[in-house]
Amino acid sequence: MTRWRGAINSWGGIPIIITFVAIVSFIVAVIIFSISGTTEETYKAKTYTNVEGRVLGIAGAPVRIIEFGDFQCSHCKSFHDDIAPRIIEDFVSTGIATLEFRHLAFLGPESILAATAAECALEQGHYWDYSDLLFFKQNPNNKSTFSTTNLKKYARELENNYPNFDVTQFDSCLNSPEKRELVINMSENALRLGFSSTPSFLINGIPFSNSGQYEIFRNAIESAAKK
Repeated sequence: MTRWRGAINSWGGIPIIITFVAIVSFIVAVIIFSISGTTEETYKAKTYTNVEGRVLGIAGAPVRIIEFGDFQCSHCKSFHDDIAPRIIEDFVSTGIATLEFRHLAFLGPESILAATAAECALEQGHYWDYSDLLFFKQNPNNKSTFSTTNLKKYARELENNYPNFDVTQFDSCLNSPEKRELVINMSENALRLGFSSTPSFLINGIPFSNSGQYEIFRNAIESAAKK
């Protein structure tokens, strides 16, 4: 015991030892955190009203906004997270505009898979809810994010928020070619219209480029409403 006490004293005493242990523990924690990545946020379901498939808003609204997007597109996620909610609040919920999402799934096979999964969710009236999940999960650096296995796992998360969601029906739909062909056809139609990047838009039939600035969207929507 005396020998150990002498060794500890030679190192600077117990306070120094405690400080050293704390520093080592902190370094180990940082390494573990770096390996495992950041803690994933919890998905929080939104509430949508006046939903008809891929279209939000009241039928007959004077302005029709169509977005051509890809679930792997980071700019599409930015629009979905930052601009779309303001458009929905200011124009869609007030009956001025409708907002429709169409697929331009051109960033690889995973884009087609993700869009197919969204169409399978649409079968059960949960297109926008599942789309939220896809953008929430988006990780352009990890192609497996939108693998078939993960897309089915995300459907289970949707079921946690919407108990009426049938995951067995979803799985069967995702395994069939019908929705995939729909996504491919829709994407080819977007290309034929001249769109080659996402997100791209039509506002009352007029092409509109995504600027990433809400005010520019607002001005374009208000101008279309006046016409």
